[in-house]
Amino acid sequence: MNLHFCSISATRAGGLMQSPGELLTSNRDVLDGILGMLTGIEAGRIASTCRAFAHALAPEEIIWQTFYSTEFVLHPASDALGPSWKRRYEIALQRIGLRRARWHTRGPWLEAGDDVGSRQGASSCAFSLATQGCFCVYGGWTDEEISRDLHVLRRRSSGEGVGAWRWSLLVAADVASHGPRCSYGPTITAVPDAGGQSVRLLVLGGVTAGGYRGAVGTLRTVLVAPAEDASGADGLPDLAARWVAEGI
Repeated sequence: MNLHFCSISATRAGGLMQSPGELLTSNRDVLDGILGMLTGIEAGRIASTCRAFAHALAPEEIIWQTFYSTEFVLHPASDALGPSWKRRYEIALQRIGLRRARWHTRGPWLEAGDDVGSRQGASSCAFSLATQGCFCVYGGWTDEEISRDLHVLRRRSSGEGVGAWRWSLLVAADVASHGPRCSYGPTITAVPDAGGQSVRLLVLGGVTAGGYRGAVGTLRTVLVAPAEDASGADGLPDLAARWVAEGI
């Protein structure tokens, strides 16, 4: 509203029509006054759509120093945060956001004992399958051995609270030895097929022995889709998985 009033005033005084952007460009005092009423993140958002704000923020370290000292008064600046005040502001903002996050050893929506077990070097990714969001965990070094099991976390079609989500262990059929050796530390990436009724999980690399020995660089693919008889329990259709060759 203040910006609109200033634009009207400038039009009346100068006799020429000025856009808000032109007004800010030709009247730095007005721009500085507006910046003084904003937080750093608000100014950054406006700068992404307003050239006058972007030009004002880019070279002005004193503005970012003011933002920092005003918003993070309990967090003194350190050279370890970066050489520029803009960078220091960005890092401080990220750290404040992390302090507001809360970790849970077991989500309130999982039943006790429903998990993938302890493991090191497992890989994970999120994907959508038949319009349903999924999260998978693959392989890793368990309490017993190096594994290549695949666990998928899905939400039941109905219900809230404890038991609303469930882990499913998928045993991927090893067709003509297309599957990889058991490994830990590989990468896994989800690539949905056309239509979203199946997804390919690309498994790359990893090591096959302790001490980071036996590194492999092969790419393998596991195809995940609803089973032919997809009448699973708890409103979740059963899933089927099989290793496939990609011809690369």
